[in-house]
Amino acid sequence: MPIAATARRSWEALRGKPLRITAAAFLAWALANMDQSLFGYAVPQLMTDFGVDLNAIGVIISASFLFAILSVTVIGLLADLWGRRLMLALALGISAALVGLQAFASSVTALAVLRVVGFGISAGLSPITSALVAECSPPRLRAMMVAVLQCAYPFGWFVASILVVPIMPVFGWRGLFLTAFAVVPMAYILYRMIPDNTHYDGVVPVKLTRSPLLELFGPVYRRRALLCAAAFVCYGGATAGTVFYFPKFFQDVRGYTSETAALLVGSAYAVAMIGYIGGAIVGNSVVGRRRTVVLWSWLGALGLLLTVWLPQTFLQDVLAFGLTTIFLYGTSCVLTIYLVGLFPTQLRATGAAVCGSASLSVGYSIFPVLVSSSVLEIGWQWSFSIIIVPAVMVAGLLILAIGELPSVRDAELARSPA
Repeated sequence: MPIAATARRSWEALRGKPLRITAAAFLAWALANMDQSLFGYAVPQLMTDFGVDLNAIGVIISASFLFAILSVTVIGLLADLWGRRLMLALALGISAALVGLQAFASSVTALAVLRVVGFGISAGLSPITSALVAECSPPRLRAMMVAVLQCAYPFGWFVASILVVPIMPVFGWRGLFLTAFAVVPMAYILYRMIPDNTHYDGVVPVKLTRSPLLELFGPVYRRRALLCAAAFVCYGGATAGTVFYFPKFFQDVRGYTSETAALLVGSAYAVAMIGYIGGAIVGNSVVGRRRTVVLWSWLGALGLLLTVWLPQTFLQDVLAFGLTTIFLYGTSCVLTIYLVGLFPTQLRATGAAVCGSASLSVGYSIFPVLVSSSVLEIGWQWSFSIIIVPAVMVAGLLILAIGELPSVRDAELARSPA
């Protein structure tokens, strides 16, 4: 089929409800990540103002993800029971308000409480937005639409870096956090963008006779759920043990200012969108989603090693870290696409919450403390090399252990009316 005809056909399939839902989900996830990434950019100033060391920051980050294990599970369950759009609006509005309130924190304890609760609620947007886009997308475009959604993560970090450069030198980290209040009214706008309908693709879900959690870990889905959850723990640990620390890494190891480090990290996240879209294309059309997860994660581990050990100039740092973000952080996109195909409609938000977001949060709650403690003993480079790289490799092996499985999502669509 000619390219023009294919593009026209794809556009016709996306017009209306699918495009509106995807746009709302993208904006919600991007705004949430923009808000939450402000903490990573502010870490050096926070340490100075409150007189705390890297271990204290690691504890705050880990506690945030520990709380998220509970919060994303609850929010995912409520999204399956009460509807996606209500929970999306509540999670975005409340988490943004809590980020804004961090600007008024008078102690590191107050800051930590606001950070922990705000981040935990924000994390609940991941299973909601993934389920929304997976359900509204035309079958042949589903992988690409989920990939576009996942680009909201690096896009949010990139937008935050743009805010950091003019605001931080003048108003400090408190002024930076105040920008989150602008996101609160957006929650209602996005609520209005999403139709009041939980089943967008014509798939009628099978009515559950027991709790979604019991069904998820019942005999049919237990093995894939446990292996997928373990892979997300390892991968989540690898990302959390690096993503919030790279601004500090570039200042300590390379000697950059906080503004230069923020610009470097933000630019690399913009480049990371290549990995998100590329992973979706390769996974959908070349080697399959499962093999792409393994390939992307292991290439990301290689990119991380190159980043921490080899660069001698700013340009080399940009290129090496860009390679890391393309593959290591781009893996999250392919993992999400793979995950939403493992469970049926009536379990999708719960499966994405428990095996995806909550399991990520388990890794997120452990590795930041491991890395911060290790950095004080052996430095940034060895800490990343002996803690993060093995975790990424194990995540790939766990996905391989799941074996070749037909996509539950594809099977549902095949049984549904055209």
